[in-house]
Amino acid sequence: MTESVLESPVVASFCEWMRQQRGASDATLSIYRFELRAFIKELGEDPSMYDARNLRSFVLRKSRHSGGASTRKSICAIRMFLRFLISQGKCPASLYASVPSLAHWRLSALPRYLQPAQVEKIIASADLRTSLGSRNRAILLLLARLGLRAGDIVRLRFSDIDWKEGTISVSGKGRRATVLPLSQEVGQALAAYIKDHRPQADSDAVFVRSFAPYRAFTGSTSISIIVARAMRCVDQWRRETAVGELRHVEIGGPSKYWVSYSDGFPHNREITDRIIRNVIAVRGERIKVPDCTSRQGRQRARRVSCCNIPITLTDPRPANS
Repeated sequence: MTESVLESPVVASFCEWMRQQRGASDATLSIYRFELRAFIKELGEDPSMYDARNLRSFVLRKSRHSGGASTRKSICAIRMFLRFLISQGKCPASLYASVPSLAHWRLSALPRYLQPAQVEKIIASADLRTSLGSRNRAILLLLARLGLRAGDIVRLRFSDIDWKEGTISVSGKGRRATVLPLSQEVGQALAAYIKDHRPQADSDAVFVRSFAPYRAFTGSTSISIIVARAMRCVDQWRRETAVGELRHVEIGGPSKYWVSYSDGFPHNREITDRIIRNVIAVRGERIKVPDCTSRQGRQRARRVSCCNIPITLTDPRPANS
């Protein structure tokens, strides 16, 4: 095939359809383009050539040469691509059901995590005497203390921080808007970076590159690299899921345990509560998990999540910024 898949008319039409009909983000479409590259290279662009046999064969070959996460992404991209083709009348609706699923049991394993002492060493590895260290410490604190995802940090804007109320707004998976309490520690780290170390940049992104050209991060990979480097400094880096491990910290006692994201944090409350109960069952402990479905339970979780630290933050930017 001489034409690049990235410039293929059918892929371009698919991406435009995803934006309009599904509200897909650029990051999601980038993943779909990447996965469809191999699919179209092998099966071609003509939908009339697709059938149940070659679709199943492609997925099986993918599963033999790739990991589970990569295979699931490929299956998701193929299914969405088939939905687009079906909506355009270019292939039969029955073809969608012919794409096999990869065996996967949700919550069958506990999340990987770091010990609290390890997390503190990673945060302390940032050199506060430099602009790079100040920025990285603020990023590490947002990951470890608030459980933000790498994408949340990349998309963080000045308008998302309410210095007067001591809160920060993020949109996690599914673009669910969540308002989180901004503790004194995290707020002061952010203020120190913005006021003293953030370079002048033509961007409203909170975090920008530390070297010219000063611009916002283009993707979550930049955050993963920052975390991996910090882990290497304290000999804690072992695998590619550095950001995920920093967000998952072993809880040492009941009061800390149910701070763990049940409410007020950018996580699915029901799934997180199930993970908590799985951990309790494995460790053989009796720890009460608060019912954060009630109003009183949510208020208790928020009070504990703030660690009872009074918020006295002010906007560090100049008044004319």
